[in-house]
Amino acid sequence: MHCKNCGKKLKTNEIFCSSCGYYNGDKQDETKDEKENNFESENIDLSLNNNSDDNISLDDDYPYNDDNISLDDDISNNDDDLLIEDNQDINDIEIQSFNTKPEDSKKKSFFDFQYDRFLEAYIGEDYKEVARKKINIYAFFLNWMYFLYRKLYIIGIIGLIITGIVLRVFTKYFLYYLIVVMILSGLLFNPIYLFVAKKRVLYLKKKSQYDDDFSIEQLCKKKGGVNFVIALIIYALFLIIIFFSMYRVIFPSKHDKYFKENSVNKATCTSIIKNIYFTRDSLKIDGNINEGLCNIVPGKNNNYNIYVKVDKNNTTYYLFYIAQDNKLSLKGNTLYINDLELKEKNKTISDEELTFLDNSRLIEARYRNIKNDSKTEDILIEKNKATDEKLNYILSEEEIKR
Repeated sequence: MHCKNCGKKLKTNEIFCSSCGYYNGDKQDETKDEKENNFESENIDLSLNNNSDDNISLDDDYPYNDDNISLDDDISNNDDDLLIEDNQDINDIEIQSFNTKPEDSKKKSFFDFQYDRFLEAYIGEDYKEVARKKINIYAFFLNWMYFLYRKLYIIGIIGLIITGIVLRVFTKYFLYYLIVVMILSGLLFNPIYLFVAKKRVLYLKKKSQYDDDFSIEQLCKKKGGVNFVIALIIYALFLIIIFFSMYRVIFPSKHDKYFKENSVNKATCTSIIKNIYFTRDSLKIDGNINEGLCNIVPGKNNNYNIYVKVDKNNTTYYLFYIAQDNKLSLKGNTLYINDLELKEKNKTISDEELTFLDNSRLIEARYRNIKNDSKTEDILIEKNKATDEKLNYILSEEEIKR
């Protein structure tokens, strides 16, 4: 059996609720008690009316009574005044209750939520801040750290992972990313936190083993609120990971190479690759050139290794040139690599063809390495590390045709 007023579970044969004091007995018992009380009051009235002093009169108490003044009239007039005042009070109460809007009964509650008492316990001290303000200033400045502080661990950890990726891969856009995150965190934290808090309160109330509101409120207070220690540990681990992932960039060793752009080398490489493209007919290049690589040979002036990527009939092959002292010479190609690999598989390849196949494989491997090195050099140049010159350049088809 549960209390009809507050819903608390009652013990066996327990009539009065121990929480709110409400009487949970039968209405018949109440009417019987009321009748007995009325009967006792009637007996008291009867005993008073049967008083033996029947000869006492008002005239005896007030011998000098004025004939023009009537005590009964005064009493009746006073009663009429009291009745009028009572009626006015009743009317005022009825008018006030009639004019009361449904919204007035919810002024004490910030949210249209059935368990607002538990929600306040879950949120804690920032309950009014979440309710009244559209922008959370703490989330604006602290970002993902504040999400962790308010026990939104999943959102906070995902945000830190995205921050690490942007910082490591898209370094030049990190400032713009940080501004966007600050604005979105300040605007969206309160509605996101309120949504999660409501879901948690409903879950805790459903799964709770307690029946009384006080115990559930204490449970919500324990599960909600803030946790500074865990937030600090997670954020510290994030900073440590970021530090070691960028350690080689921040503190380069003597063996690390960082590059700067050399306009002369870049202009020379661009000129050589464009010259190959526009003279491809005289060079008997069969297919369409869609990419070119230039590798500057260290220690040798005006010595360049040139790799050209050619597409022909849905197949791709590479040409390898050496440019030295304004002279261009073809040193290898991978046009027949597929046929030679098939012969190697069938064990019908000659020694001369095997040498040509190995040379073709070496050209493909060098092409991939030079392309990766060029991208790495570009990243290091963007980070303003200038100790060595850039040695590798990539030209796309659009850049070649300009």
